[in-house]
Amino acid sequence: MTENFKNFIGGQWVAPATGAYFENRNPADRDDVIGCFPRSGPDDVARAVASAQRGFALWSKTPAPVRGEVLHRVGDLLVERKDTIARAMTREMGKVLAETRGDVRGSTPRTTLTRRAGACSAAPCPRSCATSGR
Repeated sequence: MTENFKNFIGGQWVAPATGAYFENRNPADRDDVIGCFPRSGPDDVARAVASAQRGFALWSKTPAPVRGEVLHRVGDLLVERKDTIARAMTREMGKVLAETRGDVRGSTPRTTLTRRAGACSAAPCPRSCATSGR
């Protein structure tokens, strides 16, 4: 049976307000239905934006070292799950597996740099975080 995916808004998986879905197929194998995905509308976008704004306000108040730890965990998860992620990307995009593995591998250094930047206020920072308000 084909899975109906949902939107992730406000920490919950929710059906689209439109009630509409579209089918996504593997471009390399048109008989392979990946799933049905929300055909979201303006109400879904408004709910997602409002949720993101609330999340940003909370994230902004989170101490930089804690944000750095969260990003560190994200990087660890990317590394742990790189093969699963690469296979899912290959199935969805039709790219060769070696290329999607490279895409996943390429995202882990950015996560490492970002998590270091997230914790930079704990020490002198070459980006002058203290003066930029970050």
